[in-house]
Amino acid sequence: MPPDSPEPRFSDQSGKVSVIVAEHQADACHRRPGRIRRFLTTGRPVGDRGSSIIELVIVTPIVIVLLFTMVALGRYSQNNILVEQASAAAARAASLTSSPGQGQRAAQGAADAALSGAGLACAAMTVSVDTSVFRPGGQVSVTVTCTSDLSSLALTGVPGSATLHSTSAAPLEAFRAFGAGS
Repeated sequence: MPPDSPEPRFSDQSGKVSVIVAEHQADACHRRPGRIRRFLTTGRPVGDRGSSIIELVIVTPIVIVLLFTMVALGRYSQNNILVEQASAAAARAASLTSSPGQGQRAAQGAADAALSGAGLACAAMTVSVDTSVFRPGGQVSVTVTCTSDLSSLALTGVPGSATLHSTSAAPLEAFRAFGAGS
């Protein structure tokens, strides 16, 4: 106890036990911050020291997982768009040919070029061309299917694979002569 503080009295002249420490506690509250004063000035209970570190340790892995998930979904979406672009390029290339057989070969080459040029490596890629209405004024439809490894889509090494597919159609010119051969 500091020397300038009054001694607390525990009994009075009649011998009754009475604790008179209120004066001492009021003086001590002004000299050094107590629990109540610390709570009022900082807005936190005294026993919360270090709790922000614990919150940070708990929240940081969750935020990192969410970021990696966003990256994986973004890469998946980008690759899906690349497959759509490849199917559109393949349909356009097939529509510029003069026979169904040439259309099949042109579509395959255009899809390969579009996907490899964009940097998407497919484990398995199929290009199916529908030339059932390959006549003047008709259309050609191309479906591109690409099976991609998910570990290449995300930084986190997500297991498994994803099958991306897209179908596009392109019209054939109405006033052009088409050959019936391959």
